Amino acid sequence: MTTIGGRLENGESLEEALEREVMEEVGITLTDERVPFASWYWSASDTYTVWYLSKIKTIGNYEFNNEKTGYIISNFSTFEMMIKQLEGEQAPRLQILQLAKKKALEVK
Repeated sequence: MTTIGGRLENGESLEEALEREVMEEVGITLTDERVPFASWYWSASDTYTVWYLSKIKTIGNYEFNNEKTGYIISNFSTFEMMIKQLEGEQAPRLQILQLAKKKALEVK
């Protein structure tokens, strides 16, 4: 599970931006199947964040020279327990995870 921040550069498409961001931030490539499951508006920055559910195609050798410091491979239940313990029952990240789990069950 990772949250990939991003931006569009020089007229690139959303798909191109997603490919670039996941490689830059955690060194992975995704399969072509990408299912958007949430979109939230942030009034503080007047921007939207769109969350996608996708499978990982490849995990590259991670040198920790990308934008993030790593990633965790686990299952939804373990992530739910971790987030509840660290951030509480009403954590926004928990809400996002629950939406992802629901969508994963629907598209399975």
